[in-house]
Amino acid sequence: MSLIDFTILYFACGSPFAVYYFLQNHDWLKSIMVWMLWIPYSIRLFHAKVTSKLNFDKKLASDSEIESIQKEIEQSLFENDIKLSLFEFREVFERYVGLTLSRKQNNDQVGENETDVFRIAKHENVKLGSICLHRSNQFKLKYHQTLARRDFLKVINEFQSSKLQLSSVKLFRILEDNEAEKTLNVGKSELNVWNTNQLNFTRKLPLTLQTSAINPKD
Repeated sequence: MSLIDFTILYFACGSPFAVYYFLQNHDWLKSIMVWMLWIPYSIRLFHAKVTSKLNFDKKLASDSEIESIQKEIEQSLFENDIKLSLFEFREVFERYVGLTLSRKQNNDQVGENETDVFRIAKHENVKLGSICLHRSNQFKLKYHQTLARRDFLKVINEFQSSKLQLSSVKLFRILEDNEAEKTLNVGKSELNVWNTNQLNFTRKLPLTLQTSAINPKD
C-alpha cells in the first residue's frame, strides 16, 4: 500500500467521527481536528460509551434495591396504622429519592441544555453564562432536596420501629445521603431545630427564593 492510499484510507475512516462531533457540538474547527486525529478521539468515545453502559447497569441494580426498600418501608408503616395514605407516602418517598439522585448526577458538570441556552442566544460568553446557570440550578435543586428530606424524615421519625429504621438506613446508604442517616434518630428535636436551620439557609438564597424558603408551599 502506497502512502497516498494509506492517507486516503486514514481520512476516510476519520470522516464519520468528524461528522458525529460536528452534529454534537456545531464547531467546524474542532471537527476538522477530530477528522485529523480521529484515533485518540475514537478511543475516548469508546471509553465514554463503555462507562455509560456500566453506569446504566449500576443504576438498574440501584433502582431495583430502592424499589425493594420502598416496599419494606410501606409494609412497616402501614402495620403501624399510619394516618398517611399510600399515595401521599409514595409522593414523599419518590420526591425525596428523585431529588437526591438528581443531586448526585453530574453535580459539577455543566449540562448541554444549560450551554445551549446561551449558545442559541449568541451570548458573548457562553462558558461563563452556562456555569452561572448551572450553579443556580444546583442551588435550587439542593434547596428542594433539603425540603424533601425533611418531609421523609418527618414520616419516618413518627415511629420507633427498628425494622423501619433499618430499611431507611439502607436507603440512605444507597443514595449516599449521610446527612439523612445522621439525623434519622434525632426525632422531634431535629424537626424543632429545622426552623432555625431553614432561616440560616435562606440567608444564602437569592432574593427571589427567600420568601418561598421561609414559607414553603405544601
